[in-house]
Amino acid sequence: MLILLAAVSSCRSTPSPEPFARDRLGQVCRAIGYAATAQGIARDQLNRSLDLSRPAALGGASPQAAFDSTRKDLLRSAARIETAAERVAFAQVRVDDLVERWDRELGSYEDPDLRDAAERNLRALSGRLEGVMKALETAQSRFEPVSRHLADRMLLLSHQADRSTPVEVTQSEESRLKYEAVRADMNRDVGAASDLVDEFNRAVNHGRPD
Repeated sequence: MLILLAAVSSCRSTPSPEPFARDRLGQVCRAIGYAATAQGIARDQLNRSLDLSRPAALGGASPQAAFDSTRKDLLRSAARIETAAERVAFAQVRVDDLVERWDRELGSYEDPDLRDAAERNLRALSGRLEGVMKALETAQSRFEPVSRHLADRMLLLSHQADRSTPVEVTQSEESRLKYEAVRADMNRDVGAASDLVDEFNRAVNHGRPD
């Protein structure tokens, strides 16, 4: 009986690692991958919506028809952007869970050298993940000024209901440059975040069996 009690006591004091199937790092890789994919879909939808809302692309449609078309595109874009935001938030939850759990597990080491090595590895991993999440958050912030421009176009069409065809608006140079800049920022930063996610996931999965 004493031997059995001692064994039970030993089991309780020794941490039981999670089953490998849980693979927390793999969950993080999938979560950030889904976030980057969702941002790419949102970017593509927003670019399509902007191109289709130009008077030249509306093909002489009535202001009402042009308004309806642009409104649908804006709603589609908003839905894609919201999905991307949810994916980014979920990825952050996965990252925080990974770092917090691994940090707690450092206290389970008996060998200080192994613990120090594990801590250095965790800090390096945490730093890389912080960079990935910052890139995703930056990319997410680029959608708002672009979608606002699309909303402006929709509003203008709603104010042209008394006309037979939409008015071709002459953009000032300042306005044109601002529009081109925010759109370029979106395309650049969404692409940069996706590249960083791919780079991280390749590094993690390098050498793993399929």
